[in-house]
Amino acid sequence: AYSAVLNSDFCQHYGPCLVVTGKGYPDHATRYFLDAMEDAVTGIPVGVVTDADPHGLDIASRYLGLSSTRKWLGVLPSEMSSIDA
Repeated sequence: AYSAVLNSDFCQHYGPCLVVTGKGYPDHATRYFLDAMEDAVTGIPVGVVTDADPHGLDIASRYLGLSSTRKWLGVLPSEMSSIDA
């Protein structure tokens, strides 16, 4: 997924941006880093993209935390039935 984001010129379309990737559940250092970035650079949007399965949603909830500025950017499981396979 990380390579796909980089190859899609995501930052040129939506930039400036910082892409932070994780492998599984976020550790304390990653969550702290995101909190510090949001405090240091006001007005920069923070989006969260994970798999749309129970583990992915749990991981997203940990990244989203209590932040009112971070947004879910993925497809919700309730939207999966409207996608043609």
